[in-house]
Amino acid sequence: KNAEVRRVAAKYPNWEARKYLTYEGAKTIESFNEQFGKQGKVISIESIERNYNAEKERRSGIQKQLEHINHEGKRLQNAEKYLNQYEKAQSQIEKMESTLGKTGRLFGKLTGNHKTENQYQEARNNLEYSKQNMKEYGVENRQDFNQQKAVFDQKLAEKPNLEKSFGQHQKGFDIVSNVMEVINQAARKLETERFTKEYEKQYKPKNHYHERTRERER
Repeated sequence: KNAEVRRVAAKYPNWEARKYLTYEGAKTIESFNEQFGKQGKVISIESIERNYNAEKERRSGIQKQLEHINHEGKRLQNAEKYLNQYEKAQSQIEKMESTLGKTGRLFGKLTGNHKTENQYQEARNNLEYSKQNMKEYGVENRQDFNQQKAVFDQKLAEKPNLEKSFGQHQKGFDIVSNVMEVINQAARKLETERFTKEYEKQYKPKNHYHERTRERER
């Protein structure tokens, strides 16, 4: 195992953290080189890092598109619910006012019917409530909703291809992520070694006994 680790580490003479490469890590890097290195070429640590960042960015971009489609679908679903409520309340109000030929302000006085008046007021409240929620979900009226829905349907049609592409990039991202974890693990051990040495250099107590002994010998 040690021979295999040394063999792989020797391919990266400029990689300072190679001395912390484990057997499993060496196998991961070697497998990556065999799979993606052209004609047996060793892929540099810098190239692996660039590949990782590129895959991460592509994966993130597709993920954002999918999240946007899902968000838009939920938004329009809620908007349509309140739009339907708005149109229903509007229809009720128009029907009531058409029957009497009067505005809402005079409705109760003209009918003398408190039940009908309450129904009318409830319809007006529903109208206002639905209108406020439509505004919150970014829809003004039926025409506006239909236009937004048409744009969304085009995006929704692209979702299967985006999901397929995301799966492909996810597979590539997982592979290069495993290699990056090996690199980062070695880097963390190197950093720990540096920190420990620096700490000991600054804070390790001096051996006064040996210092006194050396002074007497002088």
